[in-house]
Amino acid sequence: MPPARSFEVEAPPSSLALSPNGTEFAAVLRNGKMQVFSTAGKPLRSSPVEEAKPSAIAWTRDGRRTVAGCGRSLYVFDAATGARLRSWPAHRDEIAAVAASSDGSLLASTDGYEPVKLWKEDGSPLRTLDSGLEVLGVAVSPSGDRVAAGASDTRVRIFAGASGALQRTLEFAMACPVLAFSHDGRAVAAGSVDGSVSLFDAASGEPKGILGRHSLPAGAAAFSPDGKRLASTGLSINPWGDEAALKFWDLSTKKETSTPIGVSFANAITFFAASRVVVVSSRDRTVSVWEPT
Repeated sequence: MPPARSFEVEAPPSSLALSPNGTEFAAVLRNGKMQVFSTAGKPLRSSPVEEAKPSAIAWTRDGRRTVAGCGRSLYVFDAATGARLRSWPAHRDEIAAVAASSDGSLLASTDGYEPVKLWKEDGSPLRTLDSGLEVLGVAVSPSGDRVAAGASDTRVRIFAGASGALQRTLEFAMACPVLAFSHDGRAVAAGSVDGSVSLFDAASGEPKGILGRHSLPAGAAAFSPDGKRLASTGLSINPWGDEAALKFWDLSTKKETSTPIGVSFANAITFFAASRVVVVSSRDRTVSVWEPT
């Protein structure tokens, strides 16, 4: 299946995030800019970043905010205008991953060396989680009641958002940089560097099995709004490597469908309807948009 469209941006993206309705995406570019594009490829707005190059980006599910890691600081932007609302120093090293609750009231960040830190939207620190070192991925449940962190020790830890207490520790064969909560917060998907995509009960930690495997490391994952489907992408690791794939699973039957999406170094994925998904993937300066049903 060819992409719906492809176009070039001015520098390779290091991170991508899609708006919840699938009509726009935010890209942090390696030339130090944070820009928002329509999925038709039209540049819409740029957000001011002064202190350092942006390296990680997330979009709140209510569509109102984007959150970016820029050097050692966290930035919160108005998603509609691109205006910077606030920023604050957050870590000792460059921020590697960020996540937010649906309304942006709870933010999580990590620089990959320090444990995960939680923040209020106004920049007030809440707590530091006992997430282990070298955290590769982080996710916040829609309501903010749980935070998941995947570390290089091959464990995914699930914490209570309110207290920061460790609730569950999930064991994997390899590290899981890709984490996603379902819209009701009851399930969590974990994508591993070995390509496997697994499903768990977020409250009990009960494993629901490995849904399938990519031939490449997992790159992104998203649940459909009704919780009946999961989509995941693989992530290429070099420009001459294997093509990445977009995979869908029907969570009631575990039936899998797959389509190639080419070589990609950064991916973002979102459902904007129960059976409609948008995937944005980048290879160098080229961005491709996929809209499979």
